[in-house]
Amino acid sequence: MKLSNNTINQLVKYVVGDDHAPYRTGVQLIELFNKYGGYDYLPSNGLPMMPNSYLKYSRKTFAEKKMAEMSGKDSLRQLLEDVINHIEIANAVEDIAKLLSQDGYSLLKKEETYIIDGGVIDNSLPIENNVHFENLQKQVIDAIEKQRFLSISQWLGLQMSRLKTN
Repeated sequence: MKLSNNTINQLVKYVVGDDHAPYRTGVQLIELFNKYGGYDYLPSNGLPMMPNSYLKYSRKTFAEKKMAEMSGKDSLRQLLEDVINHIEIANAVEDIAKLLSQDGYSLLKKEETYIIDGGVIDNSLPIENNVHFENLQKQVIDAIEKQRFLSISQWLGLQMSRLKTN
């Protein structure tokens, strides 16, 4: 699932829970992203430090960074479906559906669960390529030799190709 930076920036408030329950602490955000492949350690004192800085990530900045890293992977879809299915405010789901539609996705409700539809590529079938180039040079040479009359340039080309193969 590939999302634009604009869509990610607008979805962050739903992931962190600002004004849209449930509110997630830094530790809960780390646990959420770890669940879907984020693999940040769980520090006892909150979110990790920003690179080349003595400051820690804010909840919003951390979530934006992790979502941007996940963009293009199915784990982002799984994370967002988890978030959507735990939102406690009904109109928030409609707002998220509008945001996702900007990038070509839609929300579908199956029974009591929301799923994100669109952009799925089925990689389960192997791609086979049956192009054969074996003996191609031999076939060309045989076809030329079958001609009764060869031009000088054809004859020279045939002789040169034989020299390269030997």
